[in-house]
Amino acid sequence: MPSRSDFNPKQVSALLPTLFMFQVWPDRGVSCRVSGTAIVRTLGVEISGKDYLEMTPAHFRAERLRRYTAYVHGMIGRSYRQIDLNSGQSVLVEELALPFGDMREDGSFHVLLQCDGLEPPPEARATNLPRVFDAPVIHELFQV
Repeated sequence: MPSRSDFNPKQVSALLPTLFMFQVWPDRGVSCRVSGTAIVRTLGVEISGKDYLEMTPAHFRAERLRRYTAYVHGMIGRSYRQIDLNSGQSVLVEELALPFGDMREDGSFHVLLQCDGLEPPPEARATNLPRVFDAPVIHELFQV
């Protein structure tokens, strides 16, 4: 797996608005380090610096932690989720979670998550916010 230092955001500048960077402590916690501008605009809430598991519905927290722990152990995740917008439209977003292989001093790892299809009009906001943080419609894991 690549290390975090191998990733240069300038090389994917067009994708930056649709990227999350998570910090994962295997079997312990997940924090959102950075969330892209398209994500923040669509959700209507800034999640950078927040505990991602606290934002997750209680019934899905253990499973989300299990998935993010799997990522840092070499799995790639692909998910699909529907986001309903205040315009009456819905967008189907494909999420791709890619782990970095280097462990930080505190025992955590970084996971990059890209949301493809998240390009709604600037005034559009998610109306199903609790469901956005819930389980995706489809989730798959692949070995790196």
